[in-house]
Amino acid sequence: GIHYALGIALWAQNQLTEAGNEFLLALKEDSGNAMTNLYLGDISVKQGKFSEALGYLQKAEVGQPRLEQVHLLLGKCYLHLHQPGKAKEELLVAVTEDPTDATPHYLLAMLYSESNDQEASARERAVFETLDAKKLDKAQRAIKEPQEAHH
Repeated sequence: GIHYALGIALWAQNQLTEAGNEFLLALKEDSGNAMTNLYLGDISVKQGKFSEALGYLQKAEVGQPRLEQVHLLLGKCYLHLHQPGKAKEELLVAVTEDPTDATPHYLLAMLYSESNDQEASARERAVFETLDAKKLDKAQRAIKEPQEAHH
């Protein structure tokens, strides 16, 4: 529907309150839409409303159980809600669904550090740094290649 499309456009422009309003209208049209619930969950996480985000993200997970972003956001919620066991579980699923994303490794390193598992924390930090460096290298190459094509 139009509200979903408007919500995405506003979300992409980081107009989160307005995007949230459009997604809520879209949810009235299709309450079970996993992607609408994912966007609402993402907005709630960005606004620090972690309990609210959980409801949306759990609905998103039903429709998109293998989407890494759902598990990453659930992990963030559980971290902020002081539920480290559930946070770890979700972040490990996020790693399985997208092994190239550095973010869940960073959050796992923090989680392990807080639970005094320094060995696991160091391991996750090393994975994070490797993946983050690869992402940075790829971005730098993407910037250079178009410039070299113009010379």
